[in-house]
Amino acid sequence: MKTICIFIVFLNFFNFKAQEINCNIEQTKDFKEFKTIYSNIDVDDYRSHLDNNYSNSDTELILLKKPDRFKGELTVFAIKNDKIFGYKKDTSKVIYVTIHQQDFELVNENLSQLKNNFYVNFCNNKETHSNIYLLIVRKKGKVVSGYFSVNLLEFRTKNENQDLSILYNLMSILHRYSFFK
Repeated sequence: MKTICIFIVFLNFFNFKAQEINCNIEQTKDFKEFKTIYSNIDVDDYRSHLDNNYSNSDTELILLKKPDRFKGELTVFAIKNDKIFGYKKDTSKVIYVTIHQQDFELVNENLSQLKNNFYVNFCNNKETHSNIYLLIVRKKGKVVSGYFSVNLLEFRTKNENQDLSILYNLMSILHRYSFFK
């Protein structure tokens, strides 16, 4: 009986180790290269938001969350003349959200330090659903930074990349507002 218990514990440990997620984050400064990663994903309902280069906002933050077999949703922060507006959009409705002053200050602080880099997070985890997360930062109509990940949404970095940490901070704020009703 003792041998069977040890064997079961060993199997559970082995199974847990087999499900570890190993990720590799790639960085580029080329927006066209970054865009090729997400351009073939079915986001037709949101394509105009993602590709809009003629925004009248000074800065836009766009977070797309797209689970398996669903259309997904956008959370958008638009900053113009030191004012911030936020909304959530799915395929059927738009919900406006009020952004707290503290979050607005955090967004501005992070945006002031953000560099023009794009990151793609490749993970080996095939056990989870294919959730897609895409963050786009646009300033004066031009995409200046972004983050793309399949299956995993992280809000902290394991390395010392300050720019990636800033994107994680921005994503965490947008992600929190994506749940407002």
